[in-house]
Amino acid sequence: LDLGAGAGIIGVALATLPKIKRVHMVDSSWAALEAMQRTLAANAACLPADTQITTLHAEVGELPRDAFDLIVSNPPFHDGREEDRELIGRFAQSAARVMRPRACFYAVCNKHLPYREPLSRVFTKVDVAWEDNRFRIWACRAPRT
Repeated sequence: LDLGAGAGIIGVALATLPKIKRVHMVDSSWAALEAMQRTLAANAACLPADTQITTLHAEVGELPRDAFDLIVSNPPFHDGREEDRELIGRFAQSAARVMRPRACFYAVCNKHLPYREPLSRVFTKVDVAWEDNRFRIWACRAPRT
C-alpha cells in the first residue's frame, strides 16, 4: 500500500520488484489520482503484466478493507499552507489498522521533523531504516493495541 501516493512514484517503483504482486496507491487529492494515472501510463512498459495495481481516491482514514504486508508513505507535513505535524500520526494510525501481523510501515520524511514520538504512540518498534543529511526513512512495526 502506498499511502498518500501523490504521483505514484513509490508505488510504481515497488510494482517493478519481483516479489510484489499487488500494489494499492491511495491519495485524498483528485490531482494526485490523475498524476498516478499518468505515472502508470508513462511506465506501463516497465510494469510486470502479473502485478495488479489499483489507484484509489480516499482520505487517509478511509483505506481499503484489506490487510497489507508492506505500507509505504512519503506523508505531507503541510495541510495547505499550514504545517501540520500531526498528519504523520493519522497516517501511522491508518497504516496500523490495515497491517498484517508481521508487516512494516515505512515513512519517508524530512530529517528535521520530530516524528519518533508520534510514531511511537502507534507502534512499539520504531527504527531509522535509512537517513542522509535531508531525509529519514522510519521503519515501524508492531502496532499498539
